[in-house]
Amino acid sequence: MQKPLLAVLLWAFAYLPLQAQKTPIQYGINMCGGEFGESHLPGTLNLHYSYPTNAEIDYFYKKGFRLIDLPFKWERVQRSLGGQLDNAELNEIRRIVSHCQNLGIGVILSMHNFGRYTMGGKEFIIGGSRVSKDHLGDFWRKMAAEMRHYKNLYAYDIMNEPHHMGSFKWFETAQAVINAIRQEDASNQIMIAGDNYARIEQWVQFSDVLKDLKDPSNKIIYDAHCYFDIDYSGRYKMGYDDNGIDEYIGVRRAKPFIDWLKANNKKGFIGEFGVPDNDPRWLKALDVF
Repeated sequence: MQKPLLAVLLWAFAYLPLQAQKTPIQYGINMCGGEFGESHLPGTLNLHYSYPTNAEIDYFYKKGFRLIDLPFKWERVQRSLGGQLDNAELNEIRRIVSHCQNLGIGVILSMHNFGRYTMGGKEFIIGGSRVSKDHLGDFWRKMAAEMRHYKNLYAYDIMNEPHHMGSFKWFETAQAVINAIRQEDASNQIMIAGDNYARIEQWVQFSDVLKDLKDPSNKIIYDAHCYFDIDYSGRYKMGYDDNGIDEYIGVRRAKPFIDWLKANNKKGFIGEFGVPDNDPRWLKALDVF
């Protein structure tokens, strides 16, 4: 979902691994909150943003979910580039991961920074001198050192929906982060989102080069996002008829990504998809998808 949409979600996101081989399907829920309050960075916990409570996790556990995506902001977990990770934020993340471990729920740790870091009220794209790819690698190396021992850690999602990276190459940043994580953790999976908001229908155009990423542990998952509205954004600003779609829209949009995974023998993940609740025909499109 593109950056401007930070409202309460009207749908649950689902996740499923995709491979050329047969793989058990896993569905999950995006436990939003830690990434909210972008106009207040780093902000104050439980005022500008919050993390899911144990009771909220229990609710979705009872509904049958066994995988959650846990979003957070880089500026909150690491208040200064290259600095130590913030203990208060880490304690919240540990609380959630530990509670999920007790329930048998997998957790994806997901940085929602869209390829940027904010300092002094100004955003800097990752890759330059002010915020380098090594800064992001430093963060994830330290996070991996803190979290690697949790048995329910599903993946490190190193950056949600990078986009408009200018002259800085997302491939180079992603490779630097993979290298940094592997200094501390050789076991857990690393999730790499596609460029241009991870848009599934444009995966080959913007993210084909990611197939050349190297991981000594061979545990990369490629993350794509798929929405069904006319502008692909997931905002659903128009009604079903105005979007000019049919029930097979999701299948058509996902096909290039799935074909790419099969052709390159890669493991994939549709990390976001969803529909609004204002027309039952959206649900039909979701069922077909």
